[in-house]
Amino acid sequence: MFFRSRFRITNCAITILFASWTGSSAADWQATLSKEPAGNFPELRPLRASYRFGWSGVTAASGEVHFTKPSNDRFQLEGTGRTIGFVRALWKLDVTYRSLFDLHSAALYLRSQPLKQGSVYRLVVYAATNAYLATVTVTGREKSSVRAGTYNAIKLDLRLKRIGKHLELEPHKKFRGATIWVSDDAERLILRIDAQVYVGTVFAELQSVRFDNLNQR
Repeated sequence: MFFRSRFRITNCAITILFASWTGSSAADWQATLSKEPAGNFPELRPLRASYRFGWSGVTAASGEVHFTKPSNDRFQLEGTGRTIGFVRALWKLDVTYRSLFDLHSAALYLRSQPLKQGSVYRLVVYAATNAYLATVTVTGREKSSVRAGTYNAIKLDLRLKRIGKHLELEPHKKFRGATIWVSDDAERLILRIDAQVYVGTVFAELQSVRFDNLNQR
């Protein structure tokens, strides 16, 4: 599995995105979109991280991600991954992925916010060719132990609804919801994701992380 994501996160871009979905004739859900600009929480430093993926407790794949900042107004995420073990013998999948405002770039916007207990953020995100309304709720703070270590973590709830051709909201047929743990520190790393999908519970978990030399930014 291979994916690549290139995107920009700027106050102007976010403002334009929200403006395109909110107007005098906006539906009720459009009026509830988060309109706050990117917050002042420190940017994520360039890093290399490895994750493992699977479902129902069975590890099915591993992946490496490289997060960089090629210029002052652009972040870049590159990743490689592959199925492993018996899963690879059953299902070999190679994917190339690119988008502008996807779930990961939305995560960069969210990590810049205060993320106070009970806060709710609603964003329009794009996965492949479809648009979705993502609702993220801060549900608590707790310890989270992953292969990379034990962290103080912020617990988030994620819900997605598909946006139809006439801007009506539709249930996501394959995604029922997810719980996300983010490190409660200066980095706010994604530690683990547990998602309920049509095949059961799938997960992603941080195995290791290494920060690049800041002079290479």
